[in-house]
Parts: sequence; structure tokens; C-alpha cells
Amino acid sequence: MLISLFNLKHEAYKRYYKFLPTDCWIILVLGCILGCNTGFLAFGRMSAIQCKLKSVFLSISHTLIIMPLFYKLIANFTIKNKFSFWIRYHRYTFFSCYLAVNATMIGIFMLLASYRVEKRIVLFGKNYEACKINNEFGILLNFVLFFTNIFTTFTIMGLCFME
Repeated sequence: MLISLFNLKHEAYKRYYKFLPTDCWIILVLGCILGCNTGFLAFGRMSAIQCKLKSVFLSISHTLIIMPLFYKLIANFTIKNKFSFWIRYHRYTFFSCYLAVNATMIGIFMLLASYRVEKRIVLFGKNYEACKINNEFGILLNFVLFFTNIFTTFTIMGLCFME
């Protein structure tokens, strides 16, 4: 994935990468790499910290993947308005605000959610360990993070439809 970033500067492939600015492609690829590498946390013996990190890394990777697409769709919205105009010319402020909101929610989740590792025993199969959230507030925060990501995804789908 990192090697594909070299195509951003190669003249023969530039036309394929015109949809997003170069920095947005880099953010998107970093989000994909983080999301793919989250599976490595499941190797070995599971711990509560690994469970938290897995949730956090998946949420951050989803944010990094969705954020550039969300930016581009809002900036190129067909109906001209002040918000789209502002976002087009203040890309890094938009990214900073988007990341700050997400980081705040993830930080609250990290502080207040507690996990425990639960052993799952399968008859005639491979036993494994699974992460389980201990408290109701952690479950609520997990749902809030999940539905925020789902809301953003549906907003992107709506913007694509309107485009």
C-alpha cells in the first residue's frame, strides 16, 4: 500500500489520482494500513489492553479512510453554500476538527470502558478468547462510536447520490 503512494508523483498515473489531493491519498492509505494491521492484536494471549487498542485502532482507521472522502464530497457539493466553500479552502481545519471530535470520543471510550477477556470453548473445534465490555457505559460509548461512523458513512452515500 505504501508503494502505491509513489504513483501519486509518477506522470503516467497522475490522472488516476486526480479525485483527491495528494495529502488526502496519504491519509486514506495510512487508514487502510492501520485497519489491516489491527488484526495483529489478536495474536497471542489476549489482554484487556489489546481489546481496547483493537477498538481504538479500528475506529481511527475508519476515520482516516472516511475523512478524505467526506471532505471531497462536501467541498464539491453541487449546491453552492458557505459551508462547502469554507471547507474547500480550509481543508486542514476541517480535518483537525473532525479528528478532534473523534479523538475526544475515543479518549472518553478509552478512559471509561473496561474490557475482560472471555474464553470461548467450542466442542470439537478450536477454543479462542473474545473481548467483552464489562460496564454498561462502555457498551453505550461503543454504540455511540459505531453509530457515529455509520452516520458518516450514510452521509457520504447520500452525498454520492446527490452528486
